[in-house]
Amino acid sequence: MRRKPSASQAQTWQAAVGAQSVDKAKQVVAFLPNEIWIHAGDTINWTVAADEIHTISFLTLGQVRLPFSVGCPGFSVGAASFDGSTCVSTPPMVSGQTFSVMFPSPGNFKLVCLVHPDMTGVVHVLDPSAPLRHDQSFYDKESADQAHDLLADLAHVQSHHHSSSPNGVVVGAGKTLANGGGHNTISLMRFVKPELVIHAGATVEWTNDDPSMPHTITFGTEPGNPIPPPPM
Repeated sequence: MRRKPSASQAQTWQAAVGAQSVDKAKQVVAFLPNEIWIHAGDTINWTVAADEIHTISFLTLGQVRLPFSVGCPGFSVGAASFDGSTCVSTPPMVSGQTFSVMFPSPGNFKLVCLVHPDMTGVVHVLDPSAPLRHDQSFYDKESADQAHDLLADLAHVQSHHHSSSPNGVVVGAGKTLANGGGHNTISLMRFVKPELVIHAGATVEWTNDDPSMPHTITFGTEPGNPIPPPPM
């Protein structure tokens, strides 16, 4: 285990937000990893790795979540500091965007996404004299392994979600999972039966089998984002 003898050695840690398949249809809605131990004075830099929008939000104890378009309320962009006394939240972020949080004081701080209720994590901030459980290489491997395993689990979920009706279409599928750090969600963002041939006058029924993701059934010209994110 490593020890940090002084605040002058403050470290910046790297973590990921979300993951996705190459075609973007399979989404891992999770902080990767969703549990991390650092020292007071350290910073965590989160990088969004998926096109599904996410926020990086730390709320005060007992604070009620507000809509992601409102924030916590308000937004921080780029970097912030969090000690539990005042909430911190990014606006919705997408692939490639980053956000850093410095933690000046020891404590256990819950991390949430305001877009996805079942996407949570925790940051354990220890006194600088306390030993840390893991180093960055451990978290890099854990993040990669978790993303791989969750995407593989989603492929299994997909194979079990098909409509029993010949004119039925499943709209997405998913599952919510939990571990010691919080909750993760895996979601299939596609119509499970992408092509359906019917007779004129027939009716098609769409069913959303995803426990957390909303979907629309839209015909015609694709509209713009129905709920655009606030400006950065």
